[in-house]
Amino acid sequence: MKDQEFQGGTITIKKGTTVVWIHRDTSLGGGDPGIHNVIENTGKFKSVDMGFGQSWEYKFDVVGVFTYHCDPHPFMTGKVTVVEG
Repeated sequence: MKDQEFQGGTITIKKGTTVVWIHRDTSLGGGDPGIHNVIENTGKFKSVDMGFGQSWEYKFDVVGVFTYHCDPHPFMTGKVTVVEG
């Protein structure tokens, strides 16, 4: 997460891959990096709220397409497509 977007926000991975999101966003100004999180749109996964420098990971064990967003900043979106290994 940087510049109020998920860098590499649309990816394709193999089943069993762990994805790590790291809050590296300093774009909110005033020295306040703000809070970000990762929430799958249908509720399949939800991260904790992350401050600058914090990270969260999720292992994708199911084939499918998973779209997600940041709750405090809903314009921040991403998509993980999981395929068989």
